[in-house]
Amino acid sequence: MNLMKEHQAIIAILSGISVVVFVASILSVPWMICRIPTDYFLDSYFQKKRHQSLFVRGATIFVRNLLGAGFFLLGFVLLFIPGQGLLTMFLGLVLMDFPGKKKMVKRFVGFENVRSSLNWIREKKQVQPLRFL
Repeated sequence: MNLMKEHQAIIAILSGISVVVFVASILSVPWMICRIPTDYFLDSYFQKKRHQSLFVRGATIFVRNLLGAGFFLLGFVLLFIPGQGLLTMFLGLVLMDFPGKKKMVKRFVGFENVRSSLNWIREKKQVQPLRFL
């Protein structure tokens, strides 16, 4: 108990950060899920991306990797504090671009409960459901 009394300010700050991160995750994760293109999990989506200019593709990959890494790390933190940790980590992986990503993401969305959760959130926001193979 003495330890808690001695570090009361630090505990209050960490509690405040935890609440802010929790609220931010609850607001941002559904928004991000609704931003995924409906055909993202189909092979045709990746074929369309190859026709962009090299500069646009490079800049897009850089920004997406930066955001994806941030979401992945945030998801990891949310595993230990209240929030949607696994879903946030998944969104981080979807944003990033790395070897084997397509195979890994397709395997993850191969689970029926993951697909239904993603489409349930999209349905609540009145967005077209995602299409899967």
